[in-house]
Parts: sequence; structure tokens; C-alpha cells
Amino acid sequence: RNIQMKVKTQNAPLRKAKSTALEDVRQYCSSSDSQEWQMFIQRHVEPLAEHYRSMSIKPFHMNMTLWWNNCHEMMMIGIHKRNRQIGEEKLKFQVIFNFSTVY
Repeated sequence: RNIQMKVKTQNAPLRKAKSTALEDVRQYCSSSDSQEWQMFIQRHVEPLAEHYRSMSIKPFHMNMTLWWNNCHEMMMIGIHKRNRQIGEEKLKFQVIFNFSTVY
């Protein structure tokens, strides 16, 4: 990718490795005449970033949504089973209690 940056950003200070290279790049990116850098970001970096997001983050988000939906459904089923069991036990108790009070 560094070769592509050298071709696409002719004025970028990427030619020599020196101790101030990082500072030179920062100055180039923040300078008022950094149209070249902005165009490079818009044309090359942003599409690659969007591709990365679409291939990694979006499927993960979809999988998490499915997982949470399944968890919610299982929780609701568990609550329903518990409530049904409580109701059945209550009816059994009432039948036994009413049956024993008759005699």
C-alpha cells in the first residue's frame, strides 16, 4: 500500500526515512494545501474502510442480533413454562385442598 501512496500522493513526504518523518507526514496532512491527501483519503482509504466494515463488522452485528433474538425467545419460553408450571401446581393444590375439606 505504501507504493500506491507514493504514486497517488506525489507531494507526500514519504521519500526518505529520517527522524522527522512522522512529523513531516503530520504537517503534510494538516497543511492547508492538503487537497491531494484529502482526495487520496476519499478515493482510496474510505472505500477500503467501507469494504472492511461490510465484510467484518456488519456480519458480526447481524450475528449478534440473531443471538440476542434467540436469547430473548428462549427467555420468554422459560418464563412461559415456569408460569404454566406454577399454574398447574396451584390447580393441583386447590384440587387436593378442596377434596380433603369435603370429607
